[in-house]
Amino acid sequence: MLLPLLRSPLLAGAGPLTFEQAVDSATQAPDVAGAREAARLQRRLAGEVPRLTVNPTVLVQPQARAVDSRGMGPELQAGVAQAFNLSGLGEARRAAALGEAAAAEAQAEVQALDKRLSAAAAWMEQAEVFVSLKPRDACRPGLTKEALIAEMEQRTHPPAAARRPPSPSPSRCASTRCSAAR
Repeated sequence: MLLPLLRSPLLAGAGPLTFEQAVDSATQAPDVAGAREAARLQRRLAGEVPRLTVNPTVLVQPQARAVDSRGMGPELQAGVAQAFNLSGLGEARRAAALGEAAAAEAQAEVQALDKRLSAAAAWMEQAEVFVSLKPRDACRPGLTKEALIAEMEQRTHPPAAARRPPSPSPSRCASTRCSAAR
């Protein structure tokens, strides 16, 4: 995690990355910032959940009406109806939305703490590598930053051939699984 940071042109003359800088910069990661922004937006929208569970209904009825002996005339009837729930469903919906927002905020904090923990572990791993370098290695003539990074990568991430598990020994092939394949 820190090796790409070491190669960064932004840190070219900045000196070594301290533990506090590594841990603090982890919370600036885009996924953590996005999770925090989503939780903030969810909290704001949860406050806008209406207390009423249904919309009002407007009813308009135009019709013709007989007026005395003069004949027909227009008539218009209008009405508004609003249903409401007596069991507190609107408040329960609002409380559920606020609970979901609180859960999203907690999840964003968990994600931030996880990033901080990962950054701390990566910093400690790199610090181990630096400590494992002998003082005479650091004073070698002609040792460049790139050579030091390559050496660190070699020590922390050995080549694939060195990481490959050993092939099964002939004694293992005598087991029942391998004998069926013969």
